[in-house]
Amino acid sequence: LGVDEKDINSLARSLESLLSEHPADHHVLAAAARLVSVVPSPFAPSASGRLLDRVSAGLSSPSGTTRVSCLKICISLISAGHGDPAAAAQTTSVAGAGDVLSQLLDLETHPLGADSGRHATVALSRVQNLIEYRRIPDGVVTPCVRGLLGLLHFKLSSYWGPAAKALAAAVDAFPDKAWPILVESLRQVEAEVQMATDDDGDGEQADDNGDGEQTD
Repeated sequence: LGVDEKDINSLARSLESLLSEHPADHHVLAAAARLVSVVPSPFAPSASGRLLDRVSAGLSSPSGTTRVSCLKICISLISAGHGDPAAAAQTTSVAGAGDVLSQLLDLETHPLGADSGRHATVALSRVQNLIEYRRIPDGVVTPCVRGLLGLLHFKLSSYWGPAAKALAAAVDAFPDKAWPILVESLRQVEAEVQMATDDDGDGEQADDNGDGEQTD
């Protein structure tokens, strides 16, 4: 970044505040993602749990750019053991607390090509296994489920089936955490469909009103 440690700490504190207040702002997310790509763990441990909860909401965003930024930030928080210290302390396997999100980030950024479908199947099978054998700490379940929902927005349909299977595994393994997120997502989709239907109805009504003959 071309700045000293004091300036980096000051920037990190400013971004902590901005992420807390504006976790969906793509400029804030992009700046934070850039920071964690240079400084692996710039955020204060005392703020990381709150930040993880706020930032992980963007993992299911329809925007691929937002999802990638949020994944980078969440991985930084989790890899340092800050997002959920108790859960991270329980993670001693080779997978690591942030490995499942690293798999999702790889999928989001993998160059599209003839092998994309196979790559997605292999990577998401690994994620599914980590979930089924409960090899991810509780503190990573919410970001994981939201990240899998985000893959359903991905442009390649070959991602959708494996992502859905991993989501089903999350519901079985962590029902208390996974179900509320899925219900929230379904309600959001339902509201969007209803809004679109209402808009179409208003447009048809306007057309109907415009077709009538004018009278004095």
